[in-house]
Amino acid sequence: MARAVGILPTVLWRDERNAHNARIRGQDALATKTLMAKSLTQHSRIVSAMTLISRVTGLARQILLAAWLGRGWLQDSFVFAFTIPNLFRNLLGEGALASSFVPVFAEKLIDNDNTSARRLLGKAASALTAILATLTFIGVVGLLIAAVVAEDHARRILLLLTALMFPYVIAACLSALLAAVLNCRERFALPAFMPVLLNVFQIAVMGFMFAGGERLTGGRTTAVFIVTLAVLAAGVAQIWLLQRAVNRQGLHWHFQRDWRDPDVGRIIRMMGPMLIALGILQFATILDNIIIIALTAPEGRSVFTFWDHSIAFPFIAGAMTAVFQARLLYQLPLGVLGNALATVAFPAMSRLAAAGNRRELGQTVGHTLELALVQAIPAGAGLFVMSDLIVSVIFQHGHYDAVGAAQAAHVLRFYCLGMPAYFAHQVLLRAFYSLQDTLTPLKTLVKLVPLGIIMNLTLIWWKPIGTAAFGLSTSVVITLNVLMLAQMLAQRLEDLNLRHLLLTACKILIATSVMVAALIIGRNYLPIENRYVLAVVLLAIGLICYFAAARLLRLQAVSELLRRKPL
Repeated sequence: MARAVGILPTVLWRDERNAHNARIRGQDALATKTLMAKSLTQHSRIVSAMTLISRVTGLARQILLAAWLGRGWLQDSFVFAFTIPNLFRNLLGEGALASSFVPVFAEKLIDNDNTSARRLLGKAASALTAILATLTFIGVVGLLIAAVVAEDHARRILLLLTALMFPYVIAACLSALLAAVLNCRERFALPAFMPVLLNVFQIAVMGFMFAGGERLTGGRTTAVFIVTLAVLAAGVAQIWLLQRAVNRQGLHWHFQRDWRDPDVGRIIRMMGPMLIALGILQFATILDNIIIIALTAPEGRSVFTFWDHSIAFPFIAGAMTAVFQARLLYQLPLGVLGNALATVAFPAMSRLAAAGNRRELGQTVGHTLELALVQAIPAGAGLFVMSDLIVSVIFQHGHYDAVGAAQAAHVLRFYCLGMPAYFAHQVLLRAFYSLQDTLTPLKTLVKLVPLGIIMNLTLIWWKPIGTAAFGLSTSVVITLNVLMLAQMLAQRLEDLNLRHLLLTACKILIATSVMVAALIIGRNYLPIENRYVLAVVLLAIGLICYFAAARLLRLQAVSELLRRKPL
């Protein structure tokens, strides 16, 4: 009995100590989650600000290009050539390689092991450079041969411009890899600012040509080739600046011929399904561009012969430009807000997945989806309602006429239908990639891409849709993909509360409906004739109405985005 009495204080003290430690751990976990929320929103704002500058300068570049070249084959050719390196960057740089590289690279940084991280970076960057150099050589040679045998002058110019632009593939993809390294170090501003450099180079050269410099170069066609050289120069500058920033992180690397490494093997194995999935997406985009170029009526022709039947071309010159401009405009909020949010969240997701913390990973994914939808739904609705006004304000200058602006606005409206899905898709993909699962997104995509291709090949012949078929098919495919991925992810992660997310989406739709009603009333009844003033006034009205309605509905995600210092 005495021994039991003597043990009792010790047991009570031990229980009190354990309870105290549990409280401390709970406080630490809460503090960690609070810091993570702060980091997510603060870094998202930084990336959004840098991306906004990049998108604004990108719009300025495109405005200048449209005003300089007008609606025609030459601008279509430049736009087509410029999409090729961007597609490779999406496929290899920001796509499969970066998404498979970040989770493995994040593991090296958990223990602050710069030696292992530097070795992994060197081998990955070396492999990427060698592969891209080989692809570039093959691509350039093939395009030059095709240009020599081409009979149509316009298509010969298109092939030559594409061949000259092709080496930018190396710079675009390697820059994306170096940017992923800096993101893992929570350095987001410089990588997000890099596209500005590309835009500034092009704006400077285009501005010189538009001001009369094309006369000094021997004509407009030669001037377009010089602008293409400016793209290559910008690529070199991007690599140089990013490499300096990586070196300052103690992660300098040099080219290596031996790529054998267990971690590189893991990256390659993860890349396989992603390359196929993204390759299907990029193939679909390239196929869309090829369809547009192939079915655009050349000068002096309105029909083509197929199996002894004369068929009218579904597109006229400027169709490629209209689709590109519509993509540019719907990708503006996606890049500034959606991609920025997903980019910032991805390293945090990868760290939680590497630590095996599925509960907090589910909470992070769910919270990021809320932040995505609260921006995506009003952005898509606003662009849809004001599409014709926005396109005319941005692009209808110089040699670019009202017909081209109306065509671009028509395509834009159908792209806007999928805006919430575009945002959510970026978050869900990174959630799967953080779990080092690249096969599941591939399986869902393989089932849906054929649907998009069939929609395009059939709807382009229906005049009420026409070029907008590419926007409609994209919206449908991505929306279905998001629904499938969200359901599968909810079965894997704890605390990914889709029911709460659906309730939040309903509140966002109500607030967005108030905004849309205000925009329609303002568009129809405001006595403002100047389109620039009208666009600014309507934008202000839309924002005020949306945020006021969101405040009344107590949308916490909106409050978090607006707070300067999130709680």
